[in-house]
Amino acid sequence: MIAIDTLSLRLPAGFEHRAERIGRLVGDAIADLDVTESRAFDRLALPAIHVERSANDAQIATAIAHAVRCQFAPPATPTPTREGGR
Repeated sequence: MIAIDTLSLRLPAGFEHRAERIGRLVGDAIADLDVTESRAFDRLALPAIHVERSANDAQIATAIAHAVRCQFAPPATPTPTREGGR
C-alpha cells in the first residue's frame, strides 16, 4: 500500500473541472498498488506525463499512478565488467 499525505497535480488548462475527480482516482489507484518495500519520500516529483487530450479521467489517473509506481522500482544494478578487456 502507498500512503500519500498531500497530492498536488498540475493539469493543463481546461482540465480544472476534472481535477478533483482525477485526484480522487489517482489516490484510489495508488492505494491499490502493491509495493514490496517500505520507503519514505519528503516529496515525489514525477516527470511530465503525456496522455491524449481525449483520455478519460480514469486513463489519466492510471497513467499518473503508473508513474508513481515506477518511483518504487529497485535501482538498476550495473552489469559487472571484466577489467583489462579479457
